[in-house]
Amino acid sequence: MKKEKSITIQSRRNFIKTAIPACSLSCMGIGSLFSANSLFGQEIDNEEEHKFQKDWCMSYEKVFKYRYSYYIRIMKEMEKNLGKNNLLNMIKRANDDSILPNPSPDPDFDFSKYISGGKEMYKNMMTWDIIEETDIKYEIKATECLWAKVYREKDAGDLGFATVCYADALWAKSAHPNIKFTRTKTLMQGDSHCDHCWEFKR
Repeated sequence: MKKEKSITIQSRRNFIKTAIPACSLSCMGIGSLFSANSLFGQEIDNEEEHKFQKDWCMSYEKVFKYRYSYYIRIMKEMEKNLGKNNLLNMIKRANDDSILPNPSPDPDFDFSKYISGGKEMYKNMMTWDIIEETDIKYEIKATECLWAKVYREKDAGDLGFATVCYADALWAKSAHPNIKFTRTKTLMQGDSHCDHCWEFKR
């Protein structure tokens, strides 16, 4: 069994684009690549950076807590008025309506490339073992998940499942309608692990 500390799920889920600040790049040393006044001997403009673009370094966990704690508080207030089941069903329907199957899938879609695409990006957010990996199937046993950690610490596992986990199958279909995603256990719901499986039907 191969040990992995990276995730391959195509953006949850677009989280990176909206939640992780630019500082995460500089914290990992990438920003230093452009710190000099010249690159490969060519002078580059030294324009003053707008304050919105300045680095704001935080750990992955702090970013997640910053990003989701406010959302959890708002949803719990809504729950008082709507009732838990109504709120969770509304969130799931919102996912259904906003994450749609890809109507024009790439005829040259590469399942292996799809699976490997996010490994580096998500390696600090989840931990798992690879159960099976072929050119048409990818199955893992996830034992750590930062989403589950943050939501469950706020006693909001049900909310986390409706918001994050429920959408996993939808994200797969949005990449290609021939991808089938299955799962019977989630850390978010209190299980010991998540058993994610993606299968590509040619």
